[in-house]
Amino acid sequence: MKIPEEIALREERKAKLEERKRVMEERFEKAKREKEEKEREKAGKSKNEGGKGGGKGKPLEKYQYNFTGPESRIMKAGNGQHFEQSTRRRRWIPRGAD
Repeated sequence: MKIPEEIALREERKAKLEERKRVMEERFEKAKREKEEKEREKAGKSKNEGGKGGGKGKPLEKYQYNFTGPESRIMKAGNGQHFEQSTRRRRWIPRGAD
């Protein structure tokens, strides 16, 4: 490979990585805002009003993103003993459920 081709290839890779980093940061910020909104809603409710005490959720520091399949997520598989990278797709859509 010649040097100009190598430089172009590296610049293209760098641009793709920067775009993916931007998308990942946007998703992280969105998840952070949603979590903060839920916490504010919980703070407004008392246990007598149906609010749940204590929140279990994925820490934002462990937020993950798959570059090769952005729509896929890490989900429990089988009987829940292991995890796999997969997507949620509807196999059958009833008529009029659009």
